[in-house]
Amino acid sequence: MKKIDLVFRTVGERTSDAALELAVKNIQPQQVHIIENFKPFSKAVQQMLAINYDCDFVVFADADCLIFEDMVPFLQDNNLPYVDCYVLDKFRGHIHCGVHITRIDVVRTMQKIEIPEGDRQYVLRPESSTRNLALRQLNQGKAFKRFQIFHDFFQYYRDIFVKYMIRELRNRKGYLEAKLKVNQADWITQSEDRGEERDFIVANYAVNYSQRRRN
Repeated sequence: MKKIDLVFRTVGERTSDAALELAVKNIQPQQVHIIENFKPFSKAVQQMLAINYDCDFVVFADADCLIFEDMVPFLQDNNLPYVDCYVLDKFRGHIHCGVHITRIDVVRTMQKIEIPEGDRQYVLRPESSTRNLALRQLNQGKAFKRFQIFHDFFQYYRDIFVKYMIRELRNRKGYLEAKLKVNQADWITQSEDRGEERDFIVANYAVNYSQRRRN
């Protein structure tokens, strides 16, 4: 049997309790590590990389992810160095985010990575940039797997606002900027169809606010 650890990251999301309960049920970890209320996210990444793991794989899961599928069979069969999970995101459809299955050699390499000072990618995506550097050192790549996981449903409006301000900052060029505009158009349509779905209104307002601040 492979030993699986769960690292659960929360900053007080509305779904935190339910997400943790579902993660434990559907991952069956030997040990649970809770990273709670560390901001910015780079501090949470530092905390999770300071853990002395004794396992074969680590599943990193965010508190805005509701895992409704038994992941144990896959986790026990899997030998891939890194698997990014496809989830159903309320605002963006099927995307890979929120739950990351990472082999322990990759985690240990991440723990040794030295991030260049002023690295913009690290500021915007501290976990992803550290992991990419580790995978490059190990000459390994990413794999993707779809699970029945729901992301960003039932969240507080304040969290949606902050999240989509940050998303606008991360998506200011090329394809990513165009994709965000497509998402915004979809939010407006869904708001109209569902009688002012406020989650979409808040997300749209956050993106527009961030864009105005840029200008």
